[in-house]
Amino acid sequence: MTIYTCSPDLASILTCIYEAWNSRLGYRNVRLMTEPVGNLELFCDYCHVEPDTEKAASVTRSIQKKIGAAAWRLVYLCAMSERSDAPDIIYRFLLYGFSYGKDTLHMLQEPAVFHAFEVSRQVTNEAHSFREFIRFANISSGFPILVYCKINK
Repeated sequence: MTIYTCSPDLASILTCIYEAWNSRLGYRNVRLMTEPVGNLELFCDYCHVEPDTEKAASVTRSIQKKIGAAAWRLVYLCAMSERSDAPDIIYRFLLYGFSYGKDTLHMLQEPAVFHAFEVSRQVTNEAHSFREFIRFANISSGFPILVYCKINK
């Protein structure tokens, strides 16, 4: 098993996906994860991947062209997750995406697609919570008061 590791930013994750795909080792023999790697596994080769903007742009173009803008949004949201297995979830989703095209977004019975939707939903919910917290401003005039502030979208 070869485990590709990368930094938890978008360019690194997309470059890691590019390298895993380009390795031609097969999806059963490859796994992706973000650094730092907590527990190392026996009999696994770890390969650190440095970010490359050209490779990341190539993956982005391929996703938008072959699967669509909605799939790119899902991949982007998954990449924003704090989960260490987010690159692997995206990689498994893209395996189906490049095989089935735009129909992949409707294939929630497949575990890889379902996990990608689940992670993107968690990121969206967390972003919504942050927006809810930002709506209030703290005014301290003797004692703390929270005042509603309107946010321009």
